[in-house]
Amino acid sequence: MQTIDKDTARQNVLNHFKTMEAECVRAQLDEDRSDLVLILENIAYDINVGGLIRTFNIMNGAKILIVGRKQWDRRGAVGTHNYCYVEYYPEMSEALATLDSDYKIFAAELTNDSIPLNYVKFPAKTAIIMGAEATGITPETLSMVDFTVSIPQRGSARSMNVTAAGSIIMWEYTRQMGLF
Repeated sequence: MQTIDKDTARQNVLNHFKTMEAECVRAQLDEDRSDLVLILENIAYDINVGGLIRTFNIMNGAKILIVGRKQWDRRGAVGTHNYCYVEYYPEMSEALATLDSDYKIFAAELTNDSIPLNYVKFPAKTAIIMGAEATGITPETLSMVDFTVSIPQRGSARSMNVTAAGSIIMWEYTRQMGLF
């Protein structure tokens, strides 16, 4: 069971949540969560883990699965981790085994088979895997996914920051589900 950090629980919440205990905020969010699952594979930089959790909270998804590295500095999430369900798994196969069989698994990765995000139609039961900053998603994990997705870009950089990419993909999922 994930514990609530009482020191940061009221940081960075909408005004109507400010007077509520963290457990009450989480319970209210539970009433309207999407089925989105975010999976973070070997994300090295705490600021990226925190930023992805913060954006995930804004989109109000089902749960976040952290695979590989367990420790991360929660300051980057600015307390929003208190309202999300965050689980840790040492191996990707263990994390994926927690998903219902009707989930479709998307990896955010630049491959020859990647579908540009603007052509992706996400099902409600979607899991999105974000990989390590320098190395991306492991080949072993790529062999376990249903689709790879990429974000069309126009500049010269090979890829975008994992937090920026994850935020764009989560926003697009939430938009497609009609949750705004």
